[in-house]
Amino acid sequence: MTTRRRLYLTLGLGLAGTVAWQLLFPHPEHVIYWFHRVPGFDVLLGLAGAFLLVWLPKTLGEYFLQRGEDYYER
Repeated sequence: MTTRRRLYLTLGLGLAGTVAWQLLFPHPEHVIYWFHRVPGFDVLLGLAGAFLLVWLPKTLGEYFLQRGEDYYER
């Protein structure tokens, strides 16, 4: 097994375990807003936020910051 595959397997199992923990053991005493009653909402919100923190700057950088390969040859 390669180290990259081992890393992906570890991250996947960790993510699956975290989601399972949130779904099986919710904390109803900490419910303040309606979305805190949805099992696993905090996990999904965190994943969406992390995805946006990586994807949004990468996309904006590709469109606005990077130059074409023939930029100096014009």
